[in-house]
Amino acid sequence: IARRFNNRFGEFFTEPHALFEKIPKIYSLKAPAKKMSNSHAPDSYIGLLDNADMVEEKIKGAVTDSGNEIVYDPATKPALAHLIELLHLASDQPIETIEKEYCSAGYADFKKTVATAINKMLSPIQERFHSYKPADVKTALAEGTERAHKIAKKSLEEIKSQIGLFTL
Repeated sequence: IARRFNNRFGEFFTEPHALFEKIPKIYSLKAPAKKMSNSHAPDSYIGLLDNADMVEEKIKGAVTDSGNEIVYDPATKPALAHLIELLHLASDQPIETIEKEYCSAGYADFKKTVATAINKMLSPIQERFHSYKPADVKTALAEGTERAHKIAKKSLEEIKSQIGLFTL
């Protein structure tokens, strides 16, 4: 939309672009070929506000591939590769390090490690969320709405001017 508008009426909108060169796709815990989504079954995704026990249960119940070695191979072991990627994202450990460290661990122990890393990553988000008071949230939303209306009104006037519509 931004590109089409800019081509027709001149540069106005900044075209959106990806912030990351390589962004991971997070897959379902129950169906590793599908992306993780809260529109799927509740045990197939991890919510930002899921408590530690819920995360552990969901990871514990995550689908794994046959075999018992922890090897990163998305082609032949997509479910295990996904769990390794989750640990990589949650802990910032390189995938190669994870493979070496857990090569002799069983799936159950590995899943506990994944759940612990995810809980550690989510903890600051959850603490901050729970620190907000409903009244403060309502105030912030009202102030943000007011600022957004002012910006939108000014932008709309500039757009109308740029495309030749009269403003009143």
